[in-house]
Amino acid sequence: MPLGGLRNRRMSIIGINVFHGDAAAMLSSGRLVAGVEEERFTHVKHWAGFPERAIRHCLGEVGANSLDGIDAIAVSRQPFGGLSRTVLAMLFRKGCLARGRRTLSAGW
Repeated sequence: MPLGGLRNRRMSIIGINVFHGDAAAMLSSGRLVAGVEEERFTHVKHWAGFPERAIRHCLGEVGANSLDGIDAIAVSRQPFGGLSRTVLAMLFRKGCLARGRRTLSAGW
């Protein structure tokens, strides 16, 4: 359903990104109400993990304490996001490839 059709309905959608740049965003009645990356709360740049605090923040912006009042949950799907950049970085950074090889051979 296009966003234009959501403006006429009272619908809340939370979007969650759990790949590079873990984040959450909230749409309510077709309007972006909140959007925040987890690193704003953890104070760790490029933090990797589930964006629990970002989700809680977005829920708070619409006055919800849980996902019970949310109509839909959208989860981004980008399983190889950033993979090419990571491989290129490993190839061109001095010592990075050798370090990766040692880590894998040590049974990481």
